[in-house]
Amino acid sequence: CEEFFVRFEEESERRAAFIVLLGRLLADRQVDLRVIFSLRQEWLGELDDFREVLPGLLDFEYRLRSLTAFGARQAISRQLNAAGVSYEPRLLLDLVDRLEQYHFDPTILQILCFEMYRRARADSAEDVQLTAAHLRAVGEIGVMFEDFLDQFAAALDEDAGLVARAVLDALITRKRTKRALRAAEVSSAAIAASEEESRAVLERLHRGRIVRRQERGGEPWFELIHERLVPVIAGWLDRDQLFLDFRLARDLATNPVRTDARADAVDALVGSAQLEGNIARFKDRLLLTPSQVKFLFRSSMFARNSSALQAWAERMPALLSGGIANSLY
Repeated sequence: CEEFFVRFEEESERRAAFIVLLGRLLADRQVDLRVIFSLRQEWLGELDDFREVLPGLLDFEYRLRSLTAFGARQAISRQLNAAGVSYEPRLLLDLVDRLEQYHFDPTILQILCFEMYRRARADSAEDVQLTAAHLRAVGEIGVMFEDFLDQFAAALDEDAGLVARAVLDALITRKRTKRALRAAEVSSAAIAASEEESRAVLERLHRGRIVRRQERGGEPWFELIHERLVPVIAGWLDRDQLFLDFRLARDLATNPVRTDARADAVDALVGSAQLEGNIARFKDRLLLTPSQVKFLFRSSMFARNSSALQAWAERMPALLSGGIANSLY
């Protein structure tokens, strides 16, 4: 349910229309319909939007509490015993201690167990036994994901690595929550890349257990596997020089054009050094509106930078006709 509030945060009319429609459906006794709202406790206040059409909504609230240490032990041992996988008795104690740091989060439990099993299979595919040494080899969750991201980025050239970083960034909202997107939406929200490029990155992240893939309406949607990955990925991107340079180029090209008044101000134009350095490096990957391309073309003319002028003229050939270029200058 959180996704509803995130995706339609700035679309009040569509939010209201959906809420009204849901209220009508639930009020129609000829429709056999039941609805469960699932969301984290800190988002509970957002349900105020539904109170007018569903005044008794919170009368049927059920708080799903976290796993306990006992529940975590049962979740681990029962699965291992059912699968015939042996394990050291001490392993359960160490694993429960580790999980306590994450409030026995089921997703973290699943990731730790998967990584331990993968390492145990590598040691012996025939007679798999999980040990405390396998848990130590997994390391801290945050470090494990950062290591994967480093290895993932190192295997790509600079251009493909930039697309991958922008895809990860697109899966995080401005409120630092995860969001689900289709491959086409990732392309249009993050970077000038084809749907095929975005999908290839998303599928690779899916295989690396960073991203979850779900079928919705006959097409795949992608999101980070857990909210706890958001600060890990956001921190990794904030420390990455390639993505920092891309963000700077994007801000230089787009921020002055957010208001029409600033777009026409001479002091808002981008200088020659920034056109040649920051922006030229990423010009083919910047996702720009016609107004932003026009702004960069105008900046190139004012700076008398012939190479930049040529590059942005190619992106906006209409500006070259009928003396429009002279009026811009």
